[in-house]
Amino acid sequence: IKLHYFAYRSRGHPIKLLLKNAKVPYEDVLLEFPDWMKGKKAEYEFGVLPVLEMEGKQFSQTRAILRLLGRKYGYYPKDELQAYEVDCLMDAFDDWLHTVAYKYFIDRIFQGKTKEEVEPNFPLVIDTINKIIQNSIASLEGRLTNSGSKYLVGNSLTIGDFMFHTFAGSFTSLNTIFNEDWNCDNFDKAPKTKALYERLTEEFQGILEEIGLKDAIIQYQIKQTVLKILMKQ
Repeated sequence: IKLHYFAYRSRGHPIKLLLKNAKVPYEDVLLEFPDWMKGKKAEYEFGVLPVLEMEGKQFSQTRAILRLLGRKYGYYPKDELQAYEVDCLMDAFDDWLHTVAYKYFIDRIFQGKTKEEVEPNFPLVIDTINKIIQNSIASLEGRLTNSGSKYLVGNSLTIGDFMFHTFAGSFTSLNTIFNEDWNCDNFDKAPKTKALYERLTEEFQGILEEIGLKDAIIQYQIKQTVLKILMKQ
């Protein structure tokens, strides 16, 4: 098995968590952004990553890959209602991440602007992202409060937990990206969401340390992406 993605977390991360948790050996095929932007993306279906290479075939789209592997290794609910709950929350996570990463960063702030034009807008960026995060977490907190489950859905790990941990981790990573400009406690009013994130972090500790070696450049990669790839210099 090979997993094609960039050298940081984001959409490839939940797939890594699943494979590591299932003790399935795989090879990281790490791509660099300059190569991707110069035409490497044309080699992949839909021109997107991650792509999973397995049994001589290539599989694309994060959630579809997670469902495929979830069924294969026992992380996708057999109960139809629980399967719906997992799919619903994974779609919500993707919507929220898409809103933060694309609708705001690219369409409203960085597209076609220089570094000098963008830097003064960081306080506005932070304020807007924080509002999106708080609304997202409030919705999730309501789900967790009503369900009373040990995990995101039910009392055993599902693909939703791998997606949730990545989703929540992306929010906490904003402290790293914006350094002293970011001083928000994302889980301050969401004790159940915070407890689930901390429980999964503890449960995944060994896995996170292992794949974290490859993700150590997250701050550099994202900062460079924001200030170089998405802006004209």
